[in-house]
Amino acid sequence: MTIDKTMSNEEYHRKLKGISSTRIKDVIARNVGHAMWKAEPENNHTTDALIRGTAMHSAILTPDRFGDEIIPMIDCDSLAVKNGDEAKDWIRERNKTVPKDEKMKLTYKTVDELYAAVAEAGGPRQAADIEREYRARHIGRTIVSKELYDESLEIGRAVRSHPTSAALLTHGEPEVSMWVERDMVVDTGQGPRAVSLTLKVRPDWYDNELRVRVAGIPPKRLILSVKTSRDASQGKFSRDAANMLYYVSESYYVDVVSAATGTDPSEWMVMWLVVDTSGEFQDRIQSIAHYYLSDEEIDAGRWRYEKALDAIAVARLYEAHPVMGGYPWQAQPAKLPRHIHYGGE
Repeated sequence: MTIDKTMSNEEYHRKLKGISSTRIKDVIARNVGHAMWKAEPENNHTTDALIRGTAMHSAILTPDRFGDEIIPMIDCDSLAVKNGDEAKDWIRERNKTVPKDEKMKLTYKTVDELYAAVAEAGGPRQAADIEREYRARHIGRTIVSKELYDESLEIGRAVRSHPTSAALLTHGEPEVSMWVERDMVVDTGQGPRAVSLTLKVRPDWYDNELRVRVAGIPPKRLILSVKTSRDASQGKFSRDAANMLYYVSESYYVDVVSAATGTDPSEWMVMWLVVDTSGEFQDRIQSIAHYYLSDEEIDAGRWRYEKALDAIAVARLYEAHPVMGGYPWQAQPAKLPRHIHYGGE
């Protein structure tokens, strides 16, 4: 069992080999073969949702590092040459201030050659070139739109001002990498076989002290996950937590974190800090909700992730036979939805 408080998010996702809660959900949603394919770095692509989540998490969980990690995109269009006429106007103005032998011509074979000449002389460049150079200067930082940058800062301030959020984030640590080895025995149909799996997690926030009190429940340790939603109402988010398998991830976190810290799983509370991003509130602080899982719901998630681990373990034993990690060999009944209507008008 290992806890690493210095490992970066990049190292955790791309270098630390192990089974994450995301892979568990991929197995449940489809199968082991698909989950392992998605685990390869070249098959993981940055999406708008991922960028948004990175900005929000940084503003909420690590506001002291936000400026180092997140940077707004500049308005490249306002700095760029707009068209050929504008480029030539710049040349004419320049030619008024330089010696004759340094004057630039106004005629070029193509507009691209014109733009290149203007840029080389220190004039305005094309928007794509400005953006490319800007990104090159800020490698290692997440570049977001100015709107998302401002929204993230606003939400971060609101969360830190919310009485419940502020209390939860007063103690604990963000984004700590943890992993444990799980020795399993699986039935292959030809007798039991042993296999070892590395289970890894990186909770958004965790507090390893028994200090969280909710609704008369004895003090517990805390695992906190940050989510955003266009509708953070209890009913809508509860459906999302079920349909998107959030509860499975949290159950997985409980067991890996407790194993890594040498604590009892029953001592941990799982809670979501949910930010409603619909913008339909008079004040940002009104858009923040908190929900926690019951022990029964954690047990339900545990049952599902354990089944997924069994499937991964079997597939690991039969890596030479890739079909073992895919869909079933045999033909299966389609099992159409119950609401379909056969025959009649």
